[in-house]
Amino acid sequence: MSKAREMNTLLEVCLVAAGGDLRAVPKASRVSGFILEWALATRTLGHDPGIEEFGKWWKGSEKRQRTASRRLAEFRELFPGESTPERFAALLLEKENRELSPLVRVAV
Repeated sequence: MSKAREMNTLLEVCLVAAGGDLRAVPKASRVSGFILEWALATRTLGHDPGIEEFGKWWKGSEKRQRTASRRLAEFRELFPGESTPERFAALLLEKENRELSPLVRVAV
């Protein structure tokens, strides 16, 4: 038996949750981007936002509010046990200074 490969990136975690094949890449990319944006909003606002507050922070318009709600629904499809990306955002933000982890700051 071979050891399972450890997942090291947010995109890998999302890719596995989305099905793990090539067809899952677009959804995994969208959800990982949403989680990163949620982490940035958390850092900027100083607390974990609700979806309405996130939508206002993200773009502010009513249309963007609906987009934020659709993106949250897509996140919940991949991670049904999570109501928001709060737990993922906390893992991406360094605890003491609420800055993004060095792993997230690496250019893609």
